[in-house]
Amino acid sequence: MGIDVACKCVLYEEAMKMGALAFFEEKYDPKSVRVVKIGNISTELCGGTHVKNTKDLGVLFITSFNSIASGVKRITGIAGEQAYKLAQSWKQFAIDNSRKYKSPLNEISEILKKQDEINKNKIAQEKALIENMKSLFIVNALNKIKKTDSGISYLLAEIPISIKSSMREILETISKKATGIFILYSKLNGKNEICGIISESLSLSFDKDLKRFLSENKFKGKLTSKLIHGICNMISKSNLSL
Repeated sequence: MGIDVACKCVLYEEAMKMGALAFFEEKYDPKSVRVVKIGNISTELCGGTHVKNTKDLGVLFITSFNSIASGVKRITGIAGEQAYKLAQSWKQFAIDNSRKYKSPLNEISEILKKQDEINKNKIAQEKALIENMKSLFIVNALNKIKKTDSGISYLLAEIPISIKSSMREILETISKKATGIFILYSKLNGKNEICGIISESLSLSFDKDLKRFLSENKFKGKLTSKLIHGICNMISKSNLSL
């Protein structure tokens, strides 16, 4: 047995006398507003679609509860068959986790919260470890910078796969601390993915020597006055005489 939902249009002033809640006062037409009354539970101004009786909703599943303004909350949910299906899926989710963690259903929510916290801490630790590895790599790379025959500083180093995704970021950091050409490479399916940065202050004559080096290493990719990015069949340090 549900609660009847009654809707009628009245003057705004009359609606206020009825005790109707109005959240958007400046937007209401003073001559006609729609009042929705749900038994003795709620009386509000609302232009949305409503059921004739709360029992028509059947199963109601609340999907979110958010604050949209000071003292105003918005509840979002689904009803009817879709709500029933969602409730069933969550029930199965709880059962599956109950079996996984070998715990009763009433403890699963707390267990999942703890597991989520563990996962967040693990991600934070992994991120900290990666940042530490990047910092150590940069320090070591700066210490390995050499000079070419023509006196230009250069770096040619293999980057660990664990920090390969930060290759460009690492190069930019190195280029802020030193001037020259800095190339990092990582093995990828039998080839070498390389990424490099060229300092703006290098002479144009350096470009020819760099292109020769890349050609000898079977380079395929993008080469501009500031950036190198592509694939090499091999990396030969011995022919980096630039």
